[in-house]
Amino acid sequence: MKKLLTLLCAFMLALSLAACGAGDASGTPAEPDQGDPAPGMRIVFGDPLIKETEYKADDGTVLLTKTYWLPQLEVRTADDEVYTPVDAINNVLPQEYKAALAFNTEMQRAAAALDASAQEELEMARGHYAGLDAEQRACWTNYTEELIIDSICQHSGLASVWGVGYSNFGGAHGWESIRAWNFDLTAGEFLTLDALNEQSSTDSALGETLSHTLATAVLAQIDAQGLSEYYFEDYAS
Repeated sequence: MKKLLTLLCAFMLALSLAACGAGDASGTPAEPDQGDPAPGMRIVFGDPLIKETEYKADDGTVLLTKTYWLPQLEVRTADDEVYTPVDAINNVLPQEYKAALAFNTEMQRAAAALDASAQEELEMARGHYAGLDAEQRACWTNYTEELIIDSICQHSGLASVWGVGYSNFGGAHGWESIRAWNFDLTAGEFLTLDALNEQSSTDSALGETLSHTLATAVLAQIDAQGLSEYYFEDYAS
């Protein structure tokens, strides 16, 4: 069951990004199709949230590094100037600005979560380093945690971003995780699997719900290929 759930999640991620043009390896977004914005206003990707911090021991040894690169949206006017709230008419904020704010708030929340864990991780690293002798310190590898967005796209009112989180807190090796967000620029809301799954399909050929549709498609492919362990001939190898 865990394997199937993992496969479904991966399949969902692939679907969410399939229609988008990815950026380059640095995370710079490809030239987006702005869709059909309201007259005079358009939402674009602006300057990202970037932070690279080193925490050192008294002898100058780096104990911990924290790094993140997270996108931020901004609204441009017809004159291609960045919209600010002081431009609001009768204190009514345009939907484009509210949508960008909702997206940016979530990215800032992810950044704050990384910042909030820094002191605890630093104490762990400091204690680990203090317990090493001179020979062991010569082989010291600092603790690290990062979240780098690798791909950004904006197309037909949808913004999709995904990247890799990496952390290593003194074990034999670190571990990676994939983080992804899909955002409806028109409604100003993030798209989630749970929310999409609550919407029944209008096409009976697709199945009753999204998860049912995905599960049916996956199982059909497994059966057609005659695979014994989901998408793998030998999952344990």
